[in-house]
Amino acid sequence: MKGEAARFSRLMGVSKKLISRWQHFERTPSFQKVLEICYAAGISLLQLMSDAAGRRNAIEAISEHPRRQPSHHRLRVVNREEIGEYLQAVLDGRRPCRAISQIERELGVSFGTIERNFPLECSLVSRQHLAQRAQAWRQRIALACDEVRQVASALHAQGIYPSRNCVKSHLSIPNMMRQPEVQAIWRAVLRELSLRE
Repeated sequence: MKGEAARFSRLMGVSKKLISRWQHFERTPSFQKVLEICYAAGISLLQLMSDAAGRRNAIEAISEHPRRQPSHHRLRVVNREEIGEYLQAVLDGRRPCRAISQIERELGVSFGTIERNFPLECSLVSRQHLAQRAQAWRQRIALACDEVRQVASALHAQGIYPSRNCVKSHLSIPNMMRQPEVQAIWRAVLRELSLRE
């Protein structure tokens, strides 16, 4: 709006200098910023681009209401002490270990904040998280192997040949049959039952 660049700047949360660059075609607003303007104005992207009267009314309406902003932009300011305490709690086992990106989302800090400020703790947490994932995977493999043994034996007891596909169809997670360790157990069961593959 003519003469309202400063007010528009305050309402939309962008610098007056940037608004001026938009006005003089020195910069083009990012698509994200255009969507934020539409959101704040309560209009569609099509209305913003094509309906001059509707655009004027909608933009004027912004000044009558507090700026509406998507929630994902409202990142909490978290101090170093809080982040450090959180990471120490993870390392001590007082908090569940998660990927660093998940911790950053939970704390409301931007991507890379933890690694920049706490490189050592970040490395230790990442290593612990990978170790836990590896342990969880080994447990899944062990459970799948036990299940294959039980299913194959039960099928054989019923007079049904425990083929790979037949056993797979009876597993709680059929795709686990793709794992080499699980296939090895299936073959071992066939040998124990004096059956051929």
